[in-house]
Amino acid sequence: MAALARQTVRPQLHRLGAVVFKPQHHKAVLGVDGHANQPLFGVLLGQHTLGGIVQRRADDGAYLPSCQKIQQRAVCHAGQVDAVLLAVHTFGGKQGVQHRVAGLVLGLIAVDVAFHLGQCGVLLDLVALGTVADVMPIVGENRILVAEGLRRMEHTHNIGLQRLLAESGMADRHLTASTISFVLAPRINAAGRMGKADLAAELFLTQDFDRAMHLAAELCEQNKLRQTTENEILEQALAQLKDEYNPVEDKMIVLAGKGWHQGVIGIVCSRLCDRYGCPVVLISIDGDGVGKGSGRSIGSFNLFDALTSCADLLDRYGGHALAAGLTIDEGNIPELKRRLKDYAETHVTRQQLIPQLHIDCMVEKEWLTIENIEGLSMLEPYGMKNAEPVFCMKDLVVEDITPLSSDRHVRLALSKDGVRFNAIWFGTGAGGLGFVPDSTVDAAFHLEINEYHHRRSVQLVICDVQLSECEHRADQLILNLYNILMQDGPLTALEARRLLPERKDLVAVWRHIVCRAEDGRLSVPDGALSRRVSWESRREINIGKLLVALDVFSESGLISYHFKEGMINVCLKPYEGKADISGSVVLRTLQSMAG
Repeated sequence: MAALARQTVRPQLHRLGAVVFKPQHHKAVLGVDGHANQPLFGVLLGQHTLGGIVQRRADDGAYLPSCQKIQQRAVCHAGQVDAVLLAVHTFGGKQGVQHRVAGLVLGLIAVDVAFHLGQCGVLLDLVALGTVADVMPIVGENRILVAEGLRRMEHTHNIGLQRLLAESGMADRHLTASTISFVLAPRINAAGRMGKADLAAELFLTQDFDRAMHLAAELCEQNKLRQTTENEILEQALAQLKDEYNPVEDKMIVLAGKGWHQGVIGIVCSRLCDRYGCPVVLISIDGDGVGKGSGRSIGSFNLFDALTSCADLLDRYGGHALAAGLTIDEGNIPELKRRLKDYAETHVTRQQLIPQLHIDCMVEKEWLTIENIEGLSMLEPYGMKNAEPVFCMKDLVVEDITPLSSDRHVRLALSKDGVRFNAIWFGTGAGGLGFVPDSTVDAAFHLEINEYHHRRSVQLVICDVQLSECEHRADQLILNLYNILMQDGPLTALEARRLLPERKDLVAVWRHIVCRAEDGRLSVPDGALSRRVSWESRREINIGKLLVALDVFSESGLISYHFKEGMINVCLKPYEGKADISGSVVLRTLQSMAG
């Protein structure tokens, strides 16, 4: 068996870029019923040993440490089960492994050798599915398991998985880890979230084609139901936010609702986190007055510590820094809201709440070719701890903005020195952009090849877009003039005209504020508001004209406004009748300067 393994496994492992060590110590390494096993091969994948199982020696060999030195492995249960099955098959089904040697360890060492021999490898499609869906690190042996599992998944013999792929529109398609994360896993998880986990289990166990087809269709229906339920809860939460959340002052959202589906509120938490950039706790209250909540955090705010500060109000709670769950009596919820918001106010700044995006590489337009993007496939499969690379290109001109799916997503046309690129930004609508057509921006993105009508093209999948330095410099020049005006300094006629809004400019600013404000409040990034008004009105309204317009409305008693942490915050004031802006001091001053 050992000789066969040496002849068969080595070439295949070397093909995957692995380095094989020969054991130098011909002694018993694992005891089975008091008998010594044959020496095992250790495998070094890249620069990582097998989680501490293989210890390096001074020579080129490796040996297995005692059981006490074996570390906890970051392998999901699917991978563990497959590893143990592989190990049992590899070692002839021997039984009675001593308690000091975990079967998991035996399997994990065997897995890197055994599945390449085709022993129990038929399960690798499910191993890949479970590993990615369970958000396990895609490094080390997990990376090989997922890569091989995805390859086998495209030709899976599992009837249930075949039908789920077909029902999801992924049959005969190239499969990636993203296919699992965004297509298969949501459908499988939906069954559990909606209280029908047995459907998913039966799907992967059945040998009946018709039954598998029915179960796959049912999973997709459960996922649609989950989406509908999720959107209903989101709409109810957004309605509550109008009364319970002040984006200028609050650094945390805590909401409660009667009958919210407990299996779905966690997803809604994540969506609100992304939307508002702050920690969120949602609590579902049942008919007995018991609240069960789910929370998500962002940045450096430790949600578990926040809940610990309120432990006296909670029946149970648990989790970690970025996600947590809790149980609470309905009567304690108001106090929990108050104390969590107070805790957030003193333990985190808005700057700390801003998510950080790591850029892997700055690129030039010449590098973005189909050939180069195809070469990135060597880095796959992507996932936890092996993230898809993020690229950045500066000074792109926004040529066009197209809302998609009722403005839930947006398609962008960007250009650099005459070279045009198509881009798509998921989860962000045109109404939430801080730039407009003709803006110059810096974009961070993933790269992919878009195939449409048998035509292949480079597509940027946007992670974030910010105004370029040249835009900030232009704003600063206008702001310098505005500051001179506010300090009663002298301006030339030309400088004054650059700040003086025309009547149509004032109307455009006012309409934008009134139409966009929610409950009389509007909060917009300070560099975005003038650009949005300009784009909507098709008028040239720079940041100086915008601020003068806001001053005119403020003098007339129509609004109040202030800046805080990079945001312009506008509050509409109650007003009856028609406002008279002719008495505005700032407007008359500019008019006299402009001549």
